[in-house]
Amino acid sequence: MDSTINKPYKAIWYSILFLFGLSIIGWNNTIDIQLHDTYFVIASIHIGVLFSIYLGVIGLIYWLIRKKKLVDWMTVIHVVITISTFALIITGLIFQKIIEGDFETFRTVNQILFVVILIALLSQLIFITNLTFGLIRNKPKN
Repeated sequence: MDSTINKPYKAIWYSILFLFGLSIIGWNNTIDIQLHDTYFVIASIHIGVLFSIYLGVIGLIYWLIRKKKLVDWMTVIHVVITISTFALIITGLIFQKIIEGDFETFRTVNQILFVVILIALLSQLIFITNLTFGLIRNKPKN
């Protein structure tokens, strides 16, 4: 836990390998999104690459402000929720194809994925708030 507070970028960068590995497992799985009259089909590997790039940027931001004092509990909550929700989203996309035949289970998994995505977005608000507090305080770490 102390490493997550003092060096959150390491946990985030290590999780990139884990998330990319999960997306390789679901190489042939896709997510289908219908938006009005357009139908988008996105492979889970592309979602894994997108999440990996995003986590790389978040890790870089944490690394750039490593000398600033951030709010410890916000840092831990952001890192844990971001990594776990991204892993849940990719895992849900992988297993969505397995249960494709049963509509009720498919709908339930979609609803769970929707809630997980909302939680991931809320954790990014915690990240922005933590960055703001860290930059306003302007106190270096001890």
